[in-house]
Amino acid sequence: MVYLSIILGSEHCRIVKGHLNNDGMVAMETVHTFENEPFRNTEGALVWDTERIYSEVVLGLQKSGKTDIVSVSGWGSDFVLTDESGEVLYPSISYRDWRLKEVEPPADDESLFMKMGFHPSERSMIYQLLLLKKEHPEVLEKAAYLLSVPDYITYRLTGVIKHEYTASSLSGLVDLRTHSWNHETIDSLGLPVHLFTELSDPGTAAGPVRSDVEGRIGCKPFVVLAPSAPESAAVVGSPVEDDGLYIISGDSIAAGCISSLPLITEEAFRLGFGNSGHINGTFLVGKQIGCPGLLKALAKPDCDLNSVKLRGNFKLPDNSDDIAAEAKEAMGEDISGDELYLSLLVSIASEIKECVSGLEKLTERKFTSLSWTGPADEYLIKLLALSLNIPVILADEDAVAMGMTVSDTRYSGERVKRYGFVKRFRRL
Repeated sequence: MVYLSIILGSEHCRIVKGHLNNDGMVAMETVHTFENEPFRNTEGALVWDTERIYSEVVLGLQKSGKTDIVSVSGWGSDFVLTDESGEVLYPSISYRDWRLKEVEPPADDESLFMKMGFHPSERSMIYQLLLLKKEHPEVLEKAAYLLSVPDYITYRLTGVIKHEYTASSLSGLVDLRTHSWNHETIDSLGLPVHLFTELSDPGTAAGPVRSDVEGRIGCKPFVVLAPSAPESAAVVGSPVEDDGLYIISGDSIAAGCISSLPLITEEAFRLGFGNSGHINGTFLVGKQIGCPGLLKALAKPDCDLNSVKLRGNFKLPDNSDDIAAEAKEAMGEDISGDELYLSLLVSIASEIKECVSGLEKLTERKFTSLSWTGPADEYLIKLLALSLNIPVILADEDAVAMGMTVSDTRYSGERVKRYGFVKRFRRL
């Protein structure tokens, strides 16, 4: 069986081909990549070129050759509105559109969190819908379907409307306790309730590609809903053990754990923890801990650390020299790099440790390992293993594609004996 993972990012997109070797290990190769940037339309709105995204996806399918199963993942905050015939009614607004910051909050954040377990922000679907309601109420009145970007690409490939659960859970409009849209809240916001139909779990079949797609790519693969929220897919593709934590680094750093129940309490809200849907009736509980892009910047050999803009909760300690000396002594080796570099790493490690302490308190669990996926600094990993006193397991950076492939093999019935990157794990 040949599996194709379509991974749509808000900057970079890639299409990854996977299969199982004779020994049951997953093998993957990237067959197509393309850049994805929003643009200003004639009204000044920052929108996505969804038609170009679809064209690039079809090109990737053509490049991949014969394929059996296809699945799509993508960022979960943005959406496409269509009429009954599937015609797009208004371009997909980007979560980066500055106008979203001017939208009046629908309610206080804590009230919405206690209803649904999700931290709303101007980047979430609620604000985009309220902006459309204000500027183009006729679009919402005419709309028949609301689809996340990955759901829209699935629709374009198959002609089938599906709301994949993990991506929908990032909208701020799903009640995680009931595994369904919160129609009461949607109605109270003056939004059309009919747009929010039944949610489909990962592993649900969408159907074969349409005949016109088959004619263009030369085969007729079946499209299956993988976890289309990238964080959920990455956790599926990572070696997260029982009572284990996960960290997914990339444009930001997400830290959390898998839970059998969503964590919806006043203290969880106060500490900044949120919830999202995962597979098999479980949830991801965690938080974004700030400073997007910092690890990528640190990984560049020509990075000017003094120009790195710290964001979120990250603060450089005043006693950088002392911290650098203590870090060097604690790790028992001479570390190349200046005090600023080490101070940044210590700051990140401190934020992660604080997050872990909060999770242990709220969940009443003791975590015994940490799985790290994405860009990683060697010394940061060592600092974490030292400060948390647990093993840190390094997974392949492409855990999203791995998770989607593993999910698809469960649908096909093939058995994954070992993830293809197990040999590259390191316990510290």
